[in-house]
Amino acid sequence: MAKKKLRSAAVIHLGSENITMQLIEYTGLDDVRIVTELRNKVRLGEETFQTHKISFQTMLEIVGILKGYRQVMKEYGVKEYLLQATTAVREAENRTYFLDQVKVKTGFQIEVINMSREIYTKMASLMRNMEAKDIHLDENAGMLLADISSGGLGLTYLKGREVKFQQNLHVGLVRLKEQFTRNERSSVHFEQALNEYLQDRIGVVAEELEGEDIQTLLLTGTESQVLLDLFGGGKKQKGSISFRAEEVAAFYEKTHKYNDVQLQKLFNLLPEEVEVAQPALSLCHLLMQMSRAERILMPEDRFIDGMKILYIARQLDPAF
Repeated sequence: MAKKKLRSAAVIHLGSENITMQLIEYTGLDDVRIVTELRNKVRLGEETFQTHKISFQTMLEIVGILKGYRQVMKEYGVKEYLLQATTAVREAENRTYFLDQVKVKTGFQIEVINMSREIYTKMASLMRNMEAKDIHLDENAGMLLADISSGGLGLTYLKGREVKFQQNLHVGLVRLKEQFTRNERSSVHFEQALNEYLQDRIGVVAEELEGEDIQTLLLTGTESQVLLDLFGGGKKQKGSISFRAEEVAAFYEKTHKYNDVQLQKLFNLLPEEVEVAQPALSLCHLLMQMSRAERILMPEDRFIDGMKILYIARQLDPAF
C-alpha cells in the first residue's frame, strides 16, 4: 500500500478578539499534527461594533501581525494557507479597503465568511471534538446550539443531525455591553434592563421553538469561555462541562445580582471577562428558559479547529 503524502498548511482565523494561526502537517483527518500555534490579541470587534469601521491604526496592527505570520510560514517552508475572517470584518463598512490593504501589504487573501458558514465551521469542530471525547447525544432528541460570539448569537435547532431551524441575531456579548453606558451597567436596574433587551431580541426564536422537545442546550463560541469560567468556579476550564437545568437555575439565582467587582473576585475573571459576565449569565439563563432544555453542555470548541477540519477535507476531496 502506497504511503500517504505528508502535506503542510497554515490555517489562520481573524476573529473579533484574536488572530490565531496553526501550522499543520497532515496525511488525513485522523493524522493531523499542529507544528506550532500563534495567537495575538486584537480588539477588532469592539471597535467595529462601535464605529462600524476598522481604524487605520488597527489595520496597521493586523498587517504587522500577519507579516509576522508570513515570516513564520517561510521559516517552516509552508506555502499553502487558509485565512478566514468572521463577524468584525464582515460588518465593517470599509471592509473592501481593509481587504485590499492586507492583500497588498502581506500577500494574504482573506476569505470573509457569512454567519451560516461560520456556524457550520464551528459545528464541524464541535462534533469531531465530542466524538473524540466519547460524548454522545441522543440522536432522537432535540438539541439547541447557541453560538455566542462578541458580535452575534447564532441559534441552530437540530433534531438528530438534521437542522430544523437556524437564526442569527446581533446579540453578541461585546455588542450587548455597548448597548449600555458604564453608568447604566453599574445601576441596580441594569439586570432588569438587560433582560428586557434580551427578551425583545430573542422573542422571535422562542415562538419558533414553542412546543419542541429540546433535551440539550449546547453553548459554544469564543465568548462562551466566560461562562465556562463562571460555572467552573473560577478555575480555567479546558474540557467539557455539563449541568442539569435545575443546577443552572440555582447558579443564576445565586450570582445574578453580583456586581462586576464581586464577580471578578469570586470567579477570578480577567478584566475583559468581567465586562461581559453579567450579559453572559443573563443570556444563558434566558436561553435555558426559552428552550426548556433538560441540561446545558459547554464543550470545548474553537473555530480554527473547524477551519482545519474542513480545509483538510477539501484538500483530500475537492468535491467536498
